[in-house]
Amino acid sequence: MAGLDASGNFTPETIRSLQTALQASAQTEFGVGANTASDGIIGRLIDMLAAPLGEAWELLQALNDAFDPAAAPDRLLFMLGRIRGLERDPATRTQVTLRLYNSTSTAATVPLGSLASKGEGGPQFESLAAATIPAGSNVDVLFEAVDTGVIETPINSVQTIVTAIAGWTSVTNLSIESYLGTDAESPEAFRLRLLVPQADGSRTLGSILAGVLDRDDIDQAIVLENVTETDDTSITPTLTAHSIMVVYYPAITDYDGVAQVILDRKAEGVRTVGSESGTALDAQGDEVTVYMHEADPFYVEAEFTATVNSSAPADWQAQIRAAAVAYIQDNILGGRKVYIHKMLCAADGIEGIETISVTMREKGVGSLAASNLTVAATEVARVQDASTDITFA
Repeated sequence: MAGLDASGNFTPETIRSLQTALQASAQTEFGVGANTASDGIIGRLIDMLAAPLGEAWELLQALNDAFDPAAAPDRLLFMLGRIRGLERDPATRTQVTLRLYNSTSTAATVPLGSLASKGEGGPQFESLAAATIPAGSNVDVLFEAVDTGVIETPINSVQTIVTAIAGWTSVTNLSIESYLGTDAESPEAFRLRLLVPQADGSRTLGSILAGVLDRDDIDQAIVLENVTETDDTSITPTLTAHSIMVVYYPAITDYDGVAQVILDRKAEGVRTVGSESGTALDAQGDEVTVYMHEADPFYVEAEFTATVNSSAPADWQAQIRAAAVAYIQDNILGGRKVYIHKMLCAADGIEGIETISVTMREKGVGSLAASNLTVAATEVARVQDASTDITFA
């Protein structure tokens, strides 16, 4: 039957079914012998009526789909997200700090919006602030990509001056991008976000996370989800199809308490996975095993290189070390990154710091490098021993 059924499912009429219905009505009105074939007058009238009626049913189908995240066309999908308070993630621009050199005997002024690029004809970057380069010296300036999207800037890759300015003689980047730009969120990714299973307004991933973080024994947490039909083996332990994994830190003893929070707030039918488990009671008073996962530590090592003048406080190294540790251990888990530029922010506000750079690595793995570190989905960034792991060259 066309239209909405008792369960709210919508089935549209087709042009053929409309023609059949109109033919039956015509034969009822004019007799069973009425010629309703397309070569007759009545038949032609039926065809003329069926076409716009069919278009009307197609519009009703589109209207119905507009409220279904699984079926809504792209533009209507984003509008549906706004109704639910969810916005599409916009495209962003890469930012990178460039060192501008002046090999002349006269200071050079580089205006806001001056351009440099990755090679001739490559992606361009514009300065976010005006700067003066002293004669025979250099200055660091933050630049932003002209175009949005993922534009990586390996060390020494931005070396072409586009805006010719007297005294600005060369340019390069001594570190990778401080922020890597992104493309606009794809309709497919946005659709997945809207399709997160939820039974009611209180049964969302955000509600689960809020409940877990409200506990005194958990400092950091994230809720991973897999809304697809396929197990995600890139995560350890495996995030199975249609499941969630609550990743938390530090270690706990009250597994049952956390299990109850998760069970009370997760959607019906969604499985839980993890290497730890607790027992919770469902609405009928039956015991249910709920799984969760304690985050594995991702230990960070960092080495700062800095030059200071006489106004620097005696404990400037201790201040930088404390700020770096605070940043590293502030909720960096679940696939997030330890960023070089945020590590350098550890020196913000410390008087007497003239220049500063930092290299990092996962503790004991590879060599120190001026590169961001990615923490795996079930890991949490930590500093094992600040006195030996946050050092100064």
